[in-house]
Amino acid sequence: MSLQTEIWHRRYPPASVLQALGTDCGHPVPADDMATFTGLDILLRARGWSFIRECSGPKLLTFRYPPSETGLDSLCPGLEPVSTVVVVPDRSGQPGTVANCKVEILLVGAPRGQAHFASLATLTTLLGVIESHRPTDPTPLAFLPAGPAHA
Repeated sequence: MSLQTEIWHRRYPPASVLQALGTDCGHPVPADDMATFTGLDILLRARGWSFIRECSGPKLLTFRYPPSETGLDSLCPGLEPVSTVVVVPDRSGQPGTVANCKVEILLVGAPRGQAHFASLATLTTLLGVIESHRPTDPTPLAFLPAGPAHA
């Protein structure tokens, strides 16, 4: 991504998934894949998730689940304050690469830097588990150190 595009993105974060993925970064998202990401956005928003525009862009889409927020009274340093999902699209420009995108799941109350990694298809099957999890619950997913989804 060019420096000018990066500066523009930081100053004016994308307002939607379409706007985030529509930002030029060298590889366009094929139309079929764009429809899948738009559908994911619709599904998540219908279930109460919010698109985090400041943490989204051409290389990743970030959503949080506000009902899981711990609130100021129960914030603990080093723990996730809200359940979050980060979707990293495959920007190779090849059609049908949605299956190759990575998903990083951060559960509320889990140690920061611990994530569960999944595929886009697996994410939709895990939504109920993610949404019902609260900080005092045992962790329902296997976690690994976070980071590869952002690479």
